This record gives sequence, C-alpha cells and structure tokens, in this order.
Amino acid sequence: MTDRISSLPDEVLCYILSFLPTKLSVSTSILSKRWRPLWRSVPAFDLDYPCPNWNILSHPGFFIYICTFIVSQILKQPIQRLRLRTSHFQSRLVDGNVIMSFVRGAASRGTVQHLDLHLYFSTLIDMSYDLACCKTLRVLKLNSVTLAVFSSADFPLLKVLHLSSIHILDGNHVHQILSACPDVEDLKIEIAYKPTFCGYEDINEFKRLPNLLRAVIDKDVVPLEVVCNVQFLKINIKAGDGETSDPIPVFHSLTHLEIMDCYYYYRNNPSIYCHDVFRLLEHCPKLQNLSTDKST
Repeated sequence: MTDRISSLPDEVLCYILSFLPTKLSVSTSILSKRWRPLWRSVPAFDLDYPCPNWNILSHPGFFIYICTFIVSQILKQPIQRLRLRTSHFQSRLVDGNVIMSFVRGAASRGTVQHLDLHLYFSTLIDMSYDLACCKTLRVLKLNSVTLAVFSSADFPLLKVLHLSSIHILDGNHVHQILSACPDVEDLKIEIAYKPTFCGYEDINEFKRLPNLLRAVIDKDVVPLEVVCNVQFLKINIKAGDGETSDPIPVFHSLTHLEIMDCYYYYRNNPSIYCHDVFRLLEHCPKLQNLSTDKST
C-alpha cells in the first residue's frame, strides 16, 4: 500500500500534527526517518498534566521544566497554539506563578493565536501583564482560573473568548474584559460565584459587540443589550429577572435560543419561569429553535 501521507510537504504534515496533543505529535517520530524531525516544526504545544504513563506525578516542577525546555530549545517554530491543562489534584502542587512564567515565555515571540488554559484556580492571571504579549490572539479559552482585569488589557484580533468557571478578583470587571475584545464573535462567560461577587451595576459601562454571533452568558453578568446581535444565545436567567433588570432588547438575528437549567431559582414558583421565558420570546421575532431545561 502506498504511503501517500508521507509524501505530503512538510508544511502540510506539520499543520496536521498541530491538531494533535504534543505527546501524540512526538510519537509520530518513530514512524520513519521522514517523520522523525517533523514534530519539532509543529507550531503548537498541547499538554495535559499529569500525562498518562509519565512518571512525574511527584515532581510538578519537573513537568514545567520539560515544557519550558521543549518550547525554548527543541521546537523550531514560534508557538501559534498553546494549550495547557492540569488536573484538580495536581493543580495544588504546581506553583501558579511558575505556570504563568512559562506561558509568558512561550508567548514572548508574539505569535500565539490560540491560548487555552485549564488550571483549577491554582493560578492568578493578570490579563494586562501575563497576556500583554498576546496581541495576536484570535482564540482565548480560560477555564477555572482567577482573573485580575485592568483597563489596559487589549486583544484587538480576538474572535473567540471562552471564560468558564472563572473567579474575577475584586468584583465584577466583565465590562473591562469585553472592552478589550471589540471584535469578538463567539463569547462564553460563566462565573464561578462567590459570596462577594455581584452582578453588573451599570449597563452603560458595557459597549455593544457588533460582530458577535454566538453567546453563552448569565443574564446578571452580561447585559442582554451587549449580545442582541447574536444568532445563537445560551442564557441563564433567574426568577424575577424580567421585573427587576434592564429592558430586554429585540434580538433581530436570533434563530437559536437555549435557556439553561434554572430549577434552583424557579422551583417554588414555576409560573414565574414561564412568564420570564415568554417575555424573552416576545423579543425574538426570527427564532427557529428553542431549548429549555429545568428538569434537575
């Protein structure tokens, strides 16, 4: 059987390998001499910690050392896609400052376009410092981290922003995050609530996102006015929102609406749930698909 894949140009093979976890990308080096050096030219670094079958569970510092060595000494191409994920247990063993030092170093050439970090709150990320060299970012996904946000943060090229189960230091600065990403098209913001967290206070602090097509939000975290251009909306509303919050805008382009599980807020009065849902539907003239879930 003819090996047609190996006959492809290096650029094509490296592009294919860039979608694999780094461990699998490295493993292709045993296929043949043709494949042996290719992984070093892949412009991506994608690693989970702990790695299956890697005997470094008791040496988290060594894990970061390996990451730094690979990125700075072995890879021939500047990193364009960087993904790092720690387990909940191991995140307590790895110094968050060391992790962000590695991220800053990997991104220091200013070529990172896709950054995906899942760190289980072990790390504080200063968006205006730790990500200052990431002006080229097009995709930013942060999961289970604590954010410090300042007005100097700037991501002019960002198209995808997913913030999942995050803590925001010193209150609600979501408006500053969104102001740093004026051209975002795909937005997801889910706050890991603390007693000190409060919803937004002034809708005028927010600017509308004119290019936004898809959004997953909590209604008390991001005003509906900000996302009224979307075609897809997944939203968490709470009982009585319709009576106490800002007016609901008309969603002229919305065709798909999902209402997240709100049982906790509506369990004592399901009629309020129906009222709030219907009130929202009145402002969706082009809606084609509706999904609601209050079953748990």
